[in-house]
Amino acid sequence: MRCELRNYIVAFLFAVLLSIIAQPSYAAGSQVRFCEFDQPKYEVKMAMAPTKYIRTKSADFLTHSQGQEKSGSVVGGLGGGEIGYKSEIELQVMSQNDRYCVGLSKVKVVFYGKPEVHIASNFERGSCEYTAVLTHEQKHINTMKKFIREYAPRFKREVRDISRNTKRFLGPMSKNQINYAQEKLQQPLNETLERYLSQILPVLSTRQSEIDTAEEYAAVRAKCKNWDAKLSR
Repeated sequence: MRCELRNYIVAFLFAVLLSIIAQPSYAAGSQVRFCEFDQPKYEVKMAMAPTKYIRTKSADFLTHSQGQEKSGSVVGGLGGGEIGYKSEIELQVMSQNDRYCVGLSKVKVVFYGKPEVHIASNFERGSCEYTAVLTHEQKHINTMKKFIREYAPRFKREVRDISRNTKRFLGPMSKNQINYAQEKLQQPLNETLERYLSQILPVLSTRQSEIDTAEEYAAVRAKCKNWDAKLSR
């Protein structure tokens, strides 16, 4: 039986911190002088959660979760985690003669990683097999952390460009259209960041796959002698 260790990457998630109500239609109307806003500020932070270690799933469970049950391979560990962002905007509302303009005041984005390692419950903590799996999966976690540190400045530039190039305000409009305007100002930010993440995550996937070579698997297996006995539990 061959013990194969695979990495995984959870697709990114994003959070929109706005309240959105019904979506009325409105005409942009002519721009009046009071619909003038300064260039929005932007704030981008990187957040890396502590690595989470999970030891509750069996090798059989991990193998099935990766669709490897028919391949003859056994998955003894997984290393990767969630990469994504959370976005929030701050808005200004100006009014004049019962007409309103809504503009971006600040764009805040957190680019985050949540590293996670699964080690099959077949391996006792501190055993040769446990240590071999952990050492291998730590390579994936280090690769993930390096990727986030590398791309955090690029992510910041992306947010800056979005803040500068997207529409900064909507109006004039009636008061009951303000919430819908908030949604319309948030939407381009989320769409652009989502598209940007979909472009860069394959880079990480490629780097992770370069770790999982036949030579690496052979080296991991050679470290211990009781793989088959423990994986057959």
